[in-house]
Amino acid sequence: MRSGAGTTTAISFSVDSATQITAVSPAEPAGTMLITVTTAGGTSNGISYTYA
Repeated sequence: MRSGAGTTTAISFSVDSATQITAVSPAEPAGTMLITVTTAGGTSNGISYTYA
């Protein structure tokens, strides 16, 4: 998992199923960032996440 401009990597993650992961990210400043997941098959379309 990467957030922002691809500069922040998840602290940890687990694969819950073929279509779901759980990730823990480091603290970020308040605001909305684009979250992506990268695998051997490529990078996902991003989803917006708002840090409060």
